[in-house]
Amino acid sequence: MDSTPTPALRIALPAQWHFRTELPLYIEHVNHGQHLDNARLIGLVGEARVRLLRHWGYSETDVEGVGIVVRDVAAQYRAEAFYGDTLSVALAVGALRPHGFDLVWQVSALATPERPQTREIARGRHGIVFFDYATRSKARVPHAFAERVAALREGDQRSHPQKRSVLTVLAMPGGENIEFDPPKLQLVSRPADFS
Repeated sequence: MDSTPTPALRIALPAQWHFRTELPLYIEHVNHGQHLDNARLIGLVGEARVRLLRHWGYSETDVEGVGIVVRDVAAQYRAEAFYGDTLSVALAVGALRPHGFDLVWQVSALATPERPQTREIARGRHGIVFFDYATRSKARVPHAFAERVAALREGDQRSHPQKRSVLTVLAMPGGENIEFDPPKLQLVSRPADFS
């Protein structure tokens, strides 16, 4: 067994956030240590993700005709949050891949009379995969979603970005191999493959 210590996780934050929302910290979010439970933190980030999708006119089961699933999660805890705190959750679409993207997030507790400074509670990344629920398989990044991300990265906040080459804007390595196919609806029942 390797006894080499695992290096500490480091998650870089983006220069610009694409969405921000506030969430109250309820008693159900607190554990026996009287602070925000680590598993509940992930649930709160999930709520923020749903709000982001909704803000963009999507849902977890319909992003331009396909759904999304969480493939993996990385979290770096920075400070405690307590019952009664209001959390600010900032989200940004990070790296875009042929079948998904990274969703980078930061959670902060806003200042209160008891704790007069805003505190960073945690930061992290969700690996998101586009998923065709009809075929129970991963799907390619929808073209319109990639266009939206490209527009955000250019600072264009319009809800209908002008047409341009996604690969030019994103300068994605291996972009020449990405295809944007519309989802094909076929009813097939089989176990999901997230690999």
